[in-house]
Amino acid sequence: MLAALEPREAEILTHRFGLNGESPLTLEEVGELFKLTRERVRQLQQSALMQLRRIMTERQKLLTPEDVKKNKLAEARSEVLSEFFRSKGIAAPPKGRPGREGL
Repeated sequence: MLAALEPREAEILTHRFGLNGESPLTLEEVGELFKLTRERVRQLQQSALMQLRRIMTERQKLLTPEDVKKNKLAEARSEVLSEFFRSKGIAAPPKGRPGREGL
């Protein structure tokens, strides 16, 4: 899901909510990392969350329950592979959103 966002927005959400396995950071701490004010971090966070909500709403409208199940399985596989690559210190292959032609 985060791949649908701009890289900076994805990183901000990752740090804010601890999606990288580390403790979540405050707005102030994220601001220090990105050389932004905490208010700007909050604005970018809200924008990114709204984008994710919009994407999720559209996907739910378009996908059948079978499609949702396939996507969850694919996301789980992707996460397992990413964790494997991280544990081996290998750069993970670039993430790309698969097309819908197979659905």
